[in-house]
Amino acid sequence: MNAEPTNLLVGPVERTVSLGRVSRLLLVAVPLFGLVGVGFAYTDLNINQRMFLDHLGCGCADGFNTNHLTMTLGFTCAGLALPAWWLAASGQPWKLRLTLTAAEVLALLLGFIVPFFRHNFWL
Repeated sequence: MNAEPTNLLVGPVERTVSLGRVSRLLLVAVPLFGLVGVGFAYTDLNINQRMFLDHLGCGCADGFNTNHLTMTLGFTCAGLALPAWWLAASGQPWKLRLTLTAAEVLALLLGFIVPFFRHNFWL
């Protein structure tokens, strides 16, 4: 006699993993971790290795300087993350989608833009 049950019960907790769920997770996770990676890499190149500062000059230099590069890179990264997160929230009711987008903008501002500018501006 076999001690294992032949019919295993499957509860409602088990769910299938669909391609849509994986793609939505990637649309949220890749920009999030990408922003962290860009922030650390740019700060290392700008401050520790002085790569951009030596070539472009500090914020007191005339013309395009390291502060302009920092603003361009920071706003471009944030601008690329928002559409990905907007697409990840597709299929949700518009009020929820709008609320999620507002929360994402706030998170980008406080979690990426402010620290990124604070660590990389050479005034």
